[in-house]
Amino acid sequence: MREIDFIAQSGNSIYYSFETMHIGILLILLLKIVLTKNKIKYHTIFEKLLVFDIFLIITHLIRISKLYSVYKHLDYTILFVFYIVFAASFYNIFKFYCNIIHMDDINNFKSKFIFSIPFLISLRYIFINENSMKASFGLLTLIIVVVMTVYSIFYCLVVNKAYSDRVHILVLPLIPILFVYFHIQYPSIPIGLGITLNALLGYVLVTDLSISTDQLTNLNNRQNLYGYIEHKLRHNVDLHVIMIDADDFKLINDKYGHIEGDKCLIRISESIKEACNFLSSRAFICRYGGDEFIIVTDCSDKEVAVLKQNINSILDKANSMSKIKAYVSIGVATRKLSDPDISAVDLIDKADKDLYKSKRRNKK
Repeated sequence: MREIDFIAQSGNSIYYSFETMHIGILLILLLKIVLTKNKIKYHTIFEKLLVFDIFLIITHLIRISKLYSVYKHLDYTILFVFYIVFAASFYNIFKFYCNIIHMDDINNFKSKFIFSIPFLISLRYIFINENSMKASFGLLTLIIVVVMTVYSIFYCLVVNKAYSDRVHILVLPLIPILFVYFHIQYPSIPIGLGITLNALLGYVLVTDLSISTDQLTNLNNRQNLYGYIEHKLRHNVDLHVIMIDADDFKLINDKYGHIEGDKCLIRISESIKEACNFLSSRAFICRYGGDEFIIVTDCSDKEVAVLKQNINSILDKANSMSKIKAYVSIGVATRKLSDPDISAVDLIDKADKDLYKSKRRNKK
């Protein structure tokens, strides 16, 4: 029995009520995100995701509604739109979670192309036979699971091993996908149930990230810094804590104003992020407070030396495009495996002392 016929014959008013309720929940989440005053980048990504989720459930309801059976000449058009929205919605779901785990390469052309495969395949379904819709829809769902999940997890575990501690987050997009697949097998299960559960989990993640993210620079704030260092200290790795401080920042604020000062902080943070892209393992970067930043990394001593040079050279290049120049001093503290037990507070204190030695050298 076709999915549409099943729903039409088995209390479709109840089914529509459930799906309408899911749309209502998503609209409330969307409204809360839109009205958020101090947004971080994850709010914008999640906002786009919610719009696609709402549109997906609406197109699904149109597809199974009486209007669908009345306007038979729109069969293929409705199916085509539904498949496009379905693929685009799940593309944005995976993009959201990949950004959550700082999988920045999701934004390059290669990743966009791979993640767009389900979207491209969905174009083919404008030509499908309606009777084979269930099989083709199931195939599209499995393709999305295989392409997006396998690629994401492979990237995290193989290409950049530092992401493996957060790879479990990539299981979350499977929730709505599995609900869609179960809906194919058991049409009485609403598609919107999985999508809404996923959106609620995403909202919790965004709320948590907004608490631990610096709103000006979109870096981590110091809230999770000590916990992260203590976590890394428990592993058998050499650990570097790099403290970076803007030189004469008070003078910039006093002479040019706080708006220009904020622009300098953003320029410094962007330079730090760009320099850290060349490291062999992921670095934890945070705004420690005011004009101070901290990098925590388990890369080699040689890479740390190169990192310091890169930060200054990238910042110099950025300065060339601005009238107000920003310069930094850098201090480093290292925990070797042979060192006695040391705490996160001790490491930061050592990095701070080395930073002020660097400042004195720079002034001389």
